[in-house]
Amino acid sequence: MYGVYLKDWIKQEIITLSSGKANQTLVARSNSLSRNDIEAYQLKRLRETLNFVSQNSSFYRKRFSQLGFRPEMVMHLSDIQVLPLTEPLDIAEEPYQFLCCSLSAVESVITLTTSGTTKKRKRIFYSMTDIEQIINFMSAGMRTVATSQDVVQIVLPGRRPFGQMDLLATAVEKIRASTVRAGTVISSTEQLKLIKENGTTILFGPPSRIYRITQELADRQDLKNTPVRLIFITSEYLAPSMARRIQDVWGCAICNHYGMTELGLGFAVECSEKDGFHCNEADFIVEVVDPVDGRPLPDGEEGFLVYTALRREAMPLIRYNSHDFGSISYAPCSCGATPVLKISKIRKRQEAIFYLSSGQLIYPALLDDVLYFFPEIIDYKVVLREKNGQEHLDLLLEVTDASLLRLDSLKQRVIWALAQELTVHINVDFCTQGQLQRRNRAKKTIFDERSIVQSFTLNRR
Repeated sequence: MYGVYLKDWIKQEIITLSSGKANQTLVARSNSLSRNDIEAYQLKRLRETLNFVSQNSSFYRKRFSQLGFRPEMVMHLSDIQVLPLTEPLDIAEEPYQFLCCSLSAVESVITLTTSGTTKKRKRIFYSMTDIEQIINFMSAGMRTVATSQDVVQIVLPGRRPFGQMDLLATAVEKIRASTVRAGTVISSTEQLKLIKENGTTILFGPPSRIYRITQELADRQDLKNTPVRLIFITSEYLAPSMARRIQDVWGCAICNHYGMTELGLGFAVECSEKDGFHCNEADFIVEVVDPVDGRPLPDGEEGFLVYTALRREAMPLIRYNSHDFGSISYAPCSCGATPVLKISKIRKRQEAIFYLSSGQLIYPALLDDVLYFFPEIIDYKVVLREKNGQEHLDLLLEVTDASLLRLDSLKQRVIWALAQELTVHINVDFCTQGQLQRRNRAKKTIFDERSIVQSFTLNRR
């Protein structure tokens, strides 16, 4: 069901946005959507977008001029590969040069801190047209799992207009479902109270929040007796062990989606096969490039995911390097979404990867996979340090109250499990329930307190 609806939505978007012969062709074959249909539409939109940014974005106008590039040179989708990648640092250094509209037309600005050593702030601009398009796809994404009979409880931070919670609530209400704007400040007990009072059928939030609610309530409440039938995950990597635990405790299904703020929050939805995300190809072109030299990689090969926005007004990004590691596939999918491309699950992002002196990689998803295998753990904090000339991984674990009597055993099991993946001195300590709770939107990270020279040398591609 997920895939079929998304494919039909993309087909309708392409028909609506196309014109002339391309539109007539699609209407004539209304019962199908081919790869050729999608790519013909994308090529048309790409040419329009390149013309738009060359006229309105000082950043791209300068870049195109330096390269001697003209939008009319693009005859095939692959022709865009002559353009350099747009990097996150480009946006951080010159955000206003990406603007393609007046500041008076900007309805929302989101400021993000880059993950690199400079910690520069990226400013992302949205016009009202952009916001309407974001809501449109969010609504389509919710329709893959929800109906007008559902009550969606939103466990996201922030209540400002056009923030993530507000946009999602508007999208949910667009399909005539009800919303509960729960936020992240209230306790797990209060979240449960809202579920019972409102008859919540869908919980929507990042895995760290949902998992905390699950772990803090599992020993005190039978969550299978709530009306929750689906949990929709957003924003962060979901470890398989976390997914199994959530499903076991709630007795319900889980759905996931993928997106990023720079490109409008959400643009790909997990299908029923649970092995990747089908992308909104009406709005984006997706490429995969080699992390070292930027050359295009074939389907199925992992590299940096690169996106070109086809329908943004305020800040269209051309070949934006997400720094997320992933692959794409055009292979037929049994969910019914063929020929819409599928993005693999995302486990790594360049800025979140650190190298140990052994040459091994350490990143949050690897730690999630290991640590959330233990049902006693709610959350954790990791710090890399140097002690007496040796690398140490200092791990602080927040555990459930029920596991307090078994800490020595848990400590030894955790050290053993991590030692199978990493060659480093591992130190484990524990903290009380609630101590590591994050109330803002920050994702889990690894704190690197090694010397600047060593960290700079080791944090390489």
